[in-house]
Order: sequence, then structure tokens, then C-alpha cells
Amino acid sequence: MQTYKVKGTLISLLILLLPLQLFALSSDEQQPIQVEADSLEIRDQENISIYTGNVLMNQGSLEISCEQLTLHFDDQKELILMEMTGAPATYRQLDDDKQELNGQADRIQYQQSESILVMTGNARLIYKG
Repeated sequence: MQTYKVKGTLISLLILLLPLQLFALSSDEQQPIQVEADSLEIRDQENISIYTGNVLMNQGSLEISCEQLTLHFDDQKELILMEMTGAPATYRQLDDDKQELNGQADRIQYQQSESILVMTGNARLIYKG
């Protein structure tokens, strides 16, 4: 098990950039995204959906829990960015060997096209490989 933990004032400056295809279960990308939340706001003009309150999102082995999830789409309605905030927002996913990646931070961003995870504020990442 590898643990990455950062404390102190550097946390607000810390950004963890990880290519997620190294960690993701290869079948996850083909799975539907399911989201539960207390409320949903859809802004068609801005191509975003904002889920607020007790947000739970699943896509295959990917599990996200946060206070707010904002999904950004391109003009073809393809997902391009997920932004999660919470106290903390949490992230869990399995790789093809069923090894687990767990993360938590005040803010997590996932850039779909580059498969990059950015974690800021009290960031912690654990890979059980």
C-alpha cells in the first residue's frame, strides 16, 4: 500500500496530477454514470449540470462522494470535466487487477479527455497495489 499525505499551508498549492488510465478498471468507461443528490440544477446555455447535497456518483467501479458535483459538457453533450467539492470529497476506483485507489480532498477535478485527476486542499491519495 502506498500512502500520499500532505499537511500544512502547502496543501492549498498542491496539485496532484495523475493519468487515471493507469489506475482505472478498463470497463468503467463504457458503464453508465449514475448520480444521486438532494438537488440538481441544469444550465443548458452553459452546458453544465450541478448536483448539490449528499452527492453520490457511480460509473462502474468508480465511486465519488461529495457535497457538490458539477459536470461540464461540450456542445455534443460529451462529458469533459467533473468538479467535486466537499469536506472532503472522496474518490474510489479499482484497476484491472482489482487493486483500489482511494483519494480525498477539499476539491477534486477530473478532466475526461486527458484522464487527469487534480486534487487540492487537504489532499490524500492511497493506492493499494
